[in-house]
Amino acid sequence: MKPFEPRSRSKRTRFLASIRITDEEKEVIDWLTAHLSEKNGRNYSSADVVRIALASLYESERQAGST
Repeated sequence: MKPFEPRSRSKRTRFLASIRITDEEKEVIDWLTAHLSEKNGRNYSSADVVRIALASLYESERQAGST
């Protein structure tokens, strides 16, 4: 499994501590979850959305660091 892929049948064995977010941040995550689920025809979780966002930031930073 590649890092940050939406969840699959296999369970992940590591976890991060819970984080506190604002109501506005939760609304963004909820919107992204619904949007991606509808767009891609699969059910995304909030954790999937966070993984996808982290992957995007990671790639962006990695590319910026190589220039």
